[in-house]
Amino acid sequence: MTIHELLKTQTRPHHDSIEQYSLSDKIMDGTLTLDEYKTLLFKNYIFHASIENSLEKFLKDLPDFGSRKKTGSLLKDLAELNYMGNSFKKFSPPAFKNKAEALGAMYVMEGATLGGAMIYKQLLKNEEIARVSSFNYYRGYGEKTSEKWKSFLQILSDEVKTEDEAHDTLSGAIQTFQAFEKLLKE
Repeated sequence: MTIHELLKTQTRPHHDSIEQYSLSDKIMDGTLTLDEYKTLLFKNYIFHASIENSLEKFLKDLPDFGSRKKTGSLLKDLAELNYMGNSFKKFSPPAFKNKAEALGAMYVMEGATLGGAMIYKQLLKNEEIARVSSFNYYRGYGEKTSEKWKSFLQILSDEVKTEDEAHDTLSGAIQTFQAFEKLLKE
């Protein structure tokens, strides 16, 4: 089993749980309100800003790590909507102990970018939101989203070589899913 297959199967319950709190149903059926969208973007901003800072020390030397950061896109969207949340939520990202755990977190974040492409298409159909947002965050890497996902999977395959590293990568992914779920529930 590849590291990707391991992560995909073992994190499935966490992925499914996140969808309950990320307003996926409302996004898909077009009933997401502008206020809900703003709040969702703000929670994503808090999450990404915190996690990206935690990952920096372990992953800064990876090819194109800097281009994978989402905080800038989220800030553009929030500024465009003139929204920075009702209050700053305290969020403590997982304390990653090594590069393998950090790669697990990156797996979650890059997977979210891949899923964001589908969300983007649905948000474009929501007239209340589409008329005021450029969707910088949900557009992800645009036409290169699939290519960037595949290149990340190659990095993951190249970097995670031992059973211990695979265990740590899975642990990092699960910790990241759990932290994001906790934030979304607030």
